[in-house]
Amino acid sequence: MRRLLAVVSVLLVLYATAPPAAAAPIDTWAYQPATHQLVGGNGTLPFSIQGGATWYAPDGTAAIQFTTAPSLATSTGTGFYAPGTADFTYQAVMSMDRLRSRSTPNVFQLGLYNGPQIKLQLSQTGVPTCVLHGTGGRIKLTSATPSLNDGGRQHTFACWRTGGTVGVTVDGVTTSKVFALGNVTPTGHATAGNRSSTGGAADQLFGKIWQLSVSIG
Repeated sequence: MRRLLAVVSVLLVLYATAPPAAAAPIDTWAYQPATHQLVGGNGTLPFSIQGGATWYAPDGTAAIQFTTAPSLATSTGTGFYAPGTADFTYQAVMSMDRLRSRSTPNVFQLGLYNGPQIKLQLSQTGVPTCVLHGTGGRIKLTSATPSLNDGGRQHTFACWRTGGTVGVTVDGVTTSKVFALGNVTPTGHATAGNRSSTGGAADQLFGKIWQLSVSIG
């Protein structure tokens, strides 16, 4: 009996100290040529697409390719998923086909400059940057990777927060900083490829998007 109680006690301690399971991604939206949308697999609403054309890789994988401004994908519904105080990752599988002079192409954006914001952007030389704005302030993180202006190669580009650290990860290369970002509650629709349906060429991603994904928690 004593041995049984000891085993139960050990199991209770292990259960109490075990870390919580990681939250599942909210969704991954992939480009579907048949509907000309970015469509999720978890029953979330799709992204509608303005402009753009279907592009196929040699293996048959499809992406939406933006060649003119404004062209973009916009989340449908009344809003989009904001992290609040939780950990998060917002990620795009994308490429840059060409870089317009003096432009800062939008890859993904939720929220506007004058409020809470999560933004995946490319610099004027094509280097990935994350712009994050919460109640703790605004921070801009520049990736240690080279310019993505490389003739259309596919890249995975993510902006994230884990605890008190924020970061940008591109193709597995991470640049991070300790920063108390606070509560991040952007409102409105998420966009990919440009900041809005009236955005100009300076904000346009002249390239491709295969997937967008969001994880919160």
